[in-house]
Amino acid sequence: MVHSGVLLGVSMRSLLIVVAGAVSITVLGNAALAQSSNIGTAYNWTGMYAGLDGGFGSGSTTPFNNFGITVPAFNMTGAFGGAQVGVNWQAAGSLVFGAEADIQGSAVNGSYTAPICAITCKTSIDWFGTLRGRFGYAWNGFLPYVTGGLAFGDVAASAGYGPLGTFGGKSTNLGWTVGAGAEFAVSPKLSLKAEYLFMDLGSTSYSGVGPVVITHTASSNGLVRLGINWHL
Repeated sequence: MVHSGVLLGVSMRSLLIVVAGAVSITVLGNAALAQSSNIGTAYNWTGMYAGLDGGFGSGSTTPFNNFGITVPAFNMTGAFGGAQVGVNWQAAGSLVFGAEADIQGSAVNGSYTAPICAITCKTSIDWFGTLRGRFGYAWNGFLPYVTGGLAFGDVAASAGYGPLGTFGGKSTNLGWTVGAGAEFAVSPKLSLKAEYLFMDLGSTSYSGVGPVVITHTASSNGLVRLGINWHL
């Protein structure tokens, strides 16, 4: 059974992540509109770009199942950072279509101490990436957008059994992601962005030694990040 306190903690963390993302996007939008006169009245988003980003993730991993005993869900939090490349095409008018790929090093992890895990049960996302489409509407140098696509990442899990040792493993999972963001141009070549993504990396099962079986799902991660792009 999942403890209500754990669910409340996950919900509050997810709410804070969403609020942080909304505030970041709002601040970015206001700054963009205030600065739009500095980059002219006909900014065009068409072209390729590359950049760096960093942020914070918060979510949960669903219960391990060891010897038929379910461990309560526990939280995962941590920082991440990496790089992205992408391309935009601004159609006639203000509609902007694009695609973006990114790769991130991650310290998002969580653990839980339970009787069945004599030491701890732990799940971590060591790295992840996304391949997404983007669709936005440009107001000169301000580009709010929605985004979604594939997510992939290296998920590791372990459980300690006292004198029996610690068992676990890792695998590269394929999942999905969806979110929204905003980007604004501070010069013809440089832009800043704020973005919120919800990422689900699916389910993974690991088998230990003999009867030891570790099953978990690493998913439900809210990600807020800020980035900078150089337009080629």
